[in-house]
Amino acid sequence: MRHRLTSAIAVAALVTAFAGCTSDDSSGGPFAGGAGAAGASGAGASGGTTGGGAGTGGSAGSVVTAGTSGSGTGGAGGSAGSAGSAQGGADDGGQGGDAPSDGGMGGASEPDNCSGDTCTFDCTDPSSCPDRIECPTGFNCTVTCGQGSCNGGVACNDGTLACTVTCDGQGSCNGQVNCGGSEPCNVSCNGQGSCNGGIQGGSGEHITVNCNGPQSCGGNVTANAPDVDIFCNGMGSCRGNVQCNAQTCEVQCNGQNTCQGDVQCNAGNASGDC
Repeated sequence: MRHRLTSAIAVAALVTAFAGCTSDDSSGGPFAGGAGAAGASGAGASGGTTGGGAGTGGSAGSVVTAGTSGSGTGGAGGSAGSAGSAQGGADDGGQGGDAPSDGGMGGASEPDNCSGDTCTFDCTDPSSCPDRIECPTGFNCTVTCGQGSCNGGVACNDGTLACTVTCDGQGSCNGQVNCGGSEPCNVSCNGQGSCNGGIQGGSGEHITVNCNGPQSCGGNVTANAPDVDIFCNGMGSCRGNVQCNAQTCEVQCNGQNTCQGDVQCNAGNASGDC
Protein backbone atom coordinates (compact mmCIF):
# COMPACT_ATOMS: atom_id res chain seq x y z
CA MET A 1 0.00 0.00 0.00
CA ARG A 2 2.72 2.42 0.93
CA HIS A 3 4.55 1.66 -2.28
CA ARG A 4 1.42 2.44 -4.37
CA LEU A 5 0.85 5.79 -2.64
CA THR A 6 4.40 6.85 -3.40
CA SER A 7 4.00 5.99 -7.12
CA ALA A 8 0.76 7.98 -7.35
CA ILE A 9 2.40 11.06 -5.88
CA ALA A 10 5.24 10.82 -8.40
CA VAL A 11 2.82 10.58 -11.33
CA ALA A 12 0.90 13.62 -10.10
CA ALA A 13 4.12 15.62 -9.90
CA LEU A 14 4.99 14.75 -13.50
CA VAL A 15 1.54 15.77 -14.71
CA THR A 16 1.84 19.10 -12.93
CA ALA A 17 5.30 19.71 -14.39
CA PHE A 18 4.08 18.88 -17.91
CA ALA A 19 1.18 21.28 -17.54
CA GLY A 20 3.65 24.03 -16.59
CA CYS A 21 5.54 23.44 -19.84
CA THR A 22 2.55 23.82 -22.12
CA SER A 23 0.73 26.59 -20.28
CA ASP A 24 0.36 30.08 -21.94
CA ASP A 25 0.25 31.57 -18.52
CA SER A 26 2.38 34.70 -18.09
CA SER A 27 3.98 33.35 -14.94
CA GLY A 28 7.70 32.54 -15.13
CA GLY A 29 9.15 29.15 -15.11
CA PRO A 30 11.95 27.23 -16.54
CA PHE A 31 10.29 27.45 -20.00
CA ALA A 32 9.68 31.17 -20.50
CA GLY A 33 7.69 32.46 -23.54
CA GLY A 34 9.57 33.33 -26.79
CA ALA A 35 10.25 36.83 -28.05
CA GLY A 36 7.30 38.65 -29.53
CA ALA A 37 7.02 38.82 -33.35
CA ALA A 38 8.75 41.72 -34.99
CA GLY A 39 6.48 44.43 -36.32
CA ALA A 40 5.90 44.54 -40.05
CA SER A 41 8.21 46.66 -42.14
CA GLY A 42 6.54 49.88 -43.19
CA ALA A 43 6.37 50.25 -46.91
CA GLY A 44 7.01 53.89 -47.79
CA ALA A 45 4.79 55.44 -50.36
CA SER A 46 6.31 55.40 -53.78
CA GLY A 47 7.87 58.74 -54.63
CA GLY A 48 11.00 60.48 -55.49
CA THR A 49 12.84 59.21 -52.36
CA THR A 50 13.09 55.85 -50.51
CA GLY A 51 10.28 55.02 -48.12
CA GLY A 52 10.55 55.05 -44.28
CA GLY A 53 12.41 52.52 -42.24
CA ALA A 54 11.00 49.31 -40.83
CA GLY A 55 8.55 49.52 -37.97
CA THR A 56 9.74 49.05 -34.47
CA GLY A 57 9.72 45.36 -33.44
CA GLY A 58 7.71 44.04 -30.56
CA SER A 59 9.51 43.90 -27.25
CA ALA A 60 11.12 40.56 -26.50
CA GLY A 61 9.89 38.64 -23.52
CA SER A 62 12.15 38.42 -20.56
CA VAL A 63 13.51 35.17 -19.29
CA VAL A 64 11.01 35.16 -16.44
CA THR A 65 7.82 36.44 -18.11
CA ALA A 66 6.40 35.38 -21.42
CA GLY A 67 7.03 37.78 -24.30
CA THR A 68 4.23 40.04 -25.48
CA SER A 69 3.02 39.77 -29.03
CA GLY A 70 4.93 41.87 -31.50
CA SER A 71 2.98 45.02 -32.24
CA GLY A 72 5.44 47.26 -34.10
CA THR A 73 3.91 49.81 -36.41
CA GLY A 74 5.01 50.05 -40.00
CA GLY A 75 7.44 52.79 -40.97
CA ALA A 76 6.02 56.03 -42.19
CA GLY A 77 5.58 56.25 -45.92
CA GLY A 78 8.26 58.01 -47.87
CA SER A 79 7.49 61.56 -48.90
CA ALA A 80 6.23 61.90 -52.43
CA GLY A 81 8.85 62.77 -55.04
CA SER A 82 8.84 66.36 -56.22
CA ALA A 83 7.37 66.89 -59.63
CA GLY A 84 9.95 67.12 -62.39
CA SER A 85 9.98 70.30 -64.45
CA ALA A 86 9.62 70.29 -68.23
CA GLN A 87 9.65 66.46 -68.51
CA GLY A 88 6.52 65.33 -66.74
CA GLY A 89 7.63 64.70 -63.14
CA ALA A 90 10.42 62.16 -63.06
CA ASP A 91 11.04 60.59 -59.64
CA ASP A 92 14.24 62.50 -59.09
CA GLY A 93 12.77 65.79 -60.17
CA GLY A 94 13.61 65.46 -63.85
CA GLN A 95 15.66 67.81 -65.85
CA GLY A 96 14.35 71.21 -66.74
CA GLY A 97 13.52 72.31 -70.24
CA ASP A 98 16.17 73.24 -72.72
CA ALA A 99 17.86 76.56 -72.23
CA PRO A 100 16.58 79.22 -74.61
CA SER A 101 18.63 79.63 -77.70
CA ASP A 102 20.62 82.78 -78.13
CA GLY A 103 19.37 83.25 -81.70
CA GLY A 104 22.01 82.24 -84.06
CA MET A 105 25.78 83.33 -84.07
CA GLY A 106 25.73 85.42 -81.17
CA GLY A 107 27.38 87.57 -83.44
CA ALA A 108 25.88 89.86 -85.98
CA SER A 109 25.02 88.34 -89.37
CA GLU A 110 26.38 89.81 -92.60
CA PRO A 111 24.15 92.27 -94.47
CA ASP A 112 22.58 91.17 -97.71
CA ASN A 113 24.87 91.14 -100.77
CA CYS A 114 27.99 90.98 -98.56
CA SER A 115 30.73 88.37 -98.37
CA GLY A 116 33.86 88.78 -96.29
CA ASP A 117 34.67 92.50 -96.16
CA THR A 118 32.96 93.48 -99.44
CA CYS A 119 29.33 94.17 -100.36
CA THR A 120 28.48 93.78 -104.04
CA PHE A 121 25.38 95.20 -105.74
CA ASP A 122 24.89 93.77 -109.22
CA CYS A 123 22.36 96.00 -110.95
CA THR A 124 23.39 95.22 -114.51
CA ASP A 125 19.89 94.16 -115.61
CA PRO A 126 18.00 96.98 -117.34
CA SER A 127 15.98 99.18 -114.98
CA SER A 128 17.08 97.17 -111.94
CA CYS A 129 17.70 98.51 -108.42
CA PRO A 130 15.26 101.41 -108.69
CA ASP A 131 15.63 102.37 -105.02
CA ARG A 132 18.61 104.16 -103.55
CA ILE A 133 21.49 101.82 -102.74
CA GLU A 134 22.95 102.31 -99.27
CA CYS A 135 26.36 100.72 -98.81
CA PRO A 136 26.64 99.15 -95.32
CA THR A 137 28.93 100.58 -92.67
CA GLY A 138 32.24 98.79 -92.16
CA PHE A 139 32.41 97.15 -95.61
CA ASN A 140 33.97 97.84 -98.97
CA CYS A 141 31.24 98.49 -101.52
CA THR A 142 31.06 97.67 -105.23
CA VAL A 143 28.07 98.76 -107.31
CA THR A 144 27.59 98.09 -111.04
CA CYS A 145 24.59 99.61 -112.85
CA GLY A 146 23.20 98.72 -116.29
CA GLN A 147 20.87 100.58 -118.62
CA GLY A 148 18.35 102.69 -116.74
CA SER A 149 19.27 101.08 -113.42
CA CYS A 150 20.20 102.58 -110.03
CA ASN A 151 17.81 105.47 -110.63
CA GLY A 152 17.61 106.08 -106.88
CA GLY A 153 21.34 106.78 -106.73
CA VAL A 154 24.13 105.22 -104.69
CA ALA A 155 25.37 106.18 -101.23
CA CYS A 156 28.81 105.32 -99.92
CA ASN A 157 28.61 107.09 -96.58
CA ASP A 158 31.20 107.95 -93.93
CA GLY A 159 31.16 104.48 -92.35
CA THR A 160 31.86 102.72 -95.67
CA LEU A 161 35.41 101.64 -96.47
CA ALA A 162 36.55 101.64 -100.13
CA CYS A 163 33.80 102.43 -102.65
CA THR A 164 33.58 101.67 -106.37
CA VAL A 165 30.55 102.75 -108.41
CA THR A 166 30.38 101.90 -112.11
CA CYS A 167 27.48 103.30 -114.12
CA ASP A 168 27.84 101.44 -117.41
CA GLY A 169 24.39 101.59 -118.95
CA GLN A 170 22.73 104.43 -120.77
CA GLY A 171 20.83 106.63 -118.36
CA SER A 172 22.16 104.73 -115.35
CA CYS A 173 22.71 106.28 -111.92
CA ASN A 174 20.12 108.95 -112.53
CA GLY A 175 20.04 109.65 -108.80
CA GLN A 176 22.89 111.32 -106.96
CA VAL A 177 26.04 109.31 -106.25
CA ASN A 178 27.56 109.96 -102.83
CA CYS A 179 31.28 109.16 -102.92
CA GLY A 180 32.20 108.91 -99.23
CA GLY A 181 33.95 106.41 -97.01
CA SER A 182 37.23 106.24 -95.13
CA GLU A 183 39.18 104.75 -98.06
CA PRO A 184 39.45 105.60 -101.79
CA CYS A 185 36.26 106.18 -103.74
CA ASN A 186 36.05 105.71 -107.51
CA VAL A 187 33.08 106.64 -109.71
CA SER A 188 32.99 105.81 -113.42
CA CYS A 189 30.13 107.18 -115.50
CA ASN A 190 30.55 105.23 -118.73
CA GLY A 191 27.05 105.11 -120.17
CA GLN A 192 25.54 107.86 -122.27
CA GLY A 193 23.71 110.30 -120.05
CA SER A 194 24.84 108.47 -116.92
CA CYS A 195 25.29 110.12 -113.53
CA ASN A 196 22.95 112.95 -114.39
CA GLY A 197 21.94 113.22 -110.74
CA GLY A 198 25.38 114.59 -109.90
CA ILE A 199 28.21 113.36 -107.69
CA GLN A 200 28.85 114.48 -104.13
CA GLY A 201 32.09 113.29 -102.55
CA GLY A 202 33.55 113.37 -99.03
CA SER A 203 36.09 110.54 -98.85
CA GLY A 204 38.80 110.22 -96.23
CA GLU A 205 41.45 109.40 -98.83
CA HIS A 206 41.28 109.74 -102.61
CA ILE A 207 38.36 110.50 -104.92
CA THR A 208 38.50 109.74 -108.62
CA VAL A 209 35.60 110.63 -110.94
CA ASN A 210 35.64 109.58 -114.60
CA CYS A 211 32.88 111.03 -116.78
CA ASN A 212 33.53 108.94 -119.88
CA GLY A 213 30.13 108.59 -121.53
CA PRO A 214 28.62 111.22 -123.84
CA GLN A 215 26.57 113.73 -121.88
CA SER A 216 27.58 112.00 -118.64
CA CYS A 217 27.83 113.81 -115.31
CA GLY A 218 25.09 116.24 -116.24
CA GLY A 219 24.69 117.31 -112.61
CA ASN A 220 27.19 119.08 -110.40
CA VAL A 221 30.38 117.25 -109.39
CA THR A 222 31.72 118.19 -105.95
CA ALA A 223 34.62 116.34 -104.34
CA ASN A 224 36.07 116.87 -100.85
CA ALA A 225 39.10 114.75 -100.00
CA PRO A 226 42.85 115.00 -99.47
CA ASP A 227 43.38 114.09 -103.15
CA VAL A 228 40.86 114.57 -105.95
CA ASP A 229 40.98 113.71 -109.67
CA ILE A 230 38.06 114.59 -111.98
CA PHE A 231 38.25 113.66 -115.66
CA CYS A 232 35.56 114.89 -118.07
CA ASN A 233 36.35 112.75 -121.09
CA GLY A 234 33.02 112.14 -122.82
CA MET A 235 31.63 114.59 -125.35
CA GLY A 236 29.42 117.10 -123.62
CA SER A 237 30.24 115.68 -120.17
CA CYS A 238 30.41 117.70 -116.95
CA ARG A 239 27.72 120.14 -118.04
CA GLY A 240 27.16 121.23 -114.46
CA ASN A 241 29.56 122.87 -112.05
CA VAL A 242 32.78 121.14 -111.01
CA GLN A 243 34.19 121.90 -107.58
CA CYS A 244 37.26 120.41 -105.93
CA ASN A 245 38.17 120.93 -102.28
CA ALA A 246 41.43 119.13 -101.58
CA GLN A 247 45.10 119.38 -100.84
CA THR A 248 45.85 118.13 -104.32
CA CYS A 249 43.29 118.60 -107.08
CA GLU A 250 43.32 117.80 -110.76
CA VAL A 251 40.47 118.53 -113.15
CA GLN A 252 40.74 117.59 -116.83
CA CYS A 253 38.13 118.75 -119.34
CA ASN A 254 39.29 116.55 -122.19
CA GLY A 255 36.15 115.92 -124.24
CA GLN A 256 34.47 118.18 -126.73
CA ASN A 257 32.15 120.73 -125.15
CA THR A 258 32.94 119.56 -121.64
CA CYS A 259 32.93 121.56 -118.42
CA GLN A 260 30.21 123.93 -119.54
CA GLY A 261 29.60 125.02 -115.96
CA ASP A 262 32.00 126.65 -113.51
CA VAL A 263 35.20 124.85 -112.54
CA GLN A 264 36.46 125.76 -109.08
CA CYS A 265 39.51 124.22 -107.40
CA ASN A 266 40.11 125.01 -103.76
CA ALA A 267 43.45 123.29 -103.33
CA GLY A 268 46.98 123.99 -102.32
CA ASN A 269 48.17 122.09 -105.36
CA ALA A 270 45.81 122.48 -108.33
CA SER A 271 46.45 121.27 -111.84
CA GLY A 272 44.79 120.71 -115.18
CA ASP A 273 41.84 122.93 -115.97
CA CYS A 274 41.47 124.33 -112.46
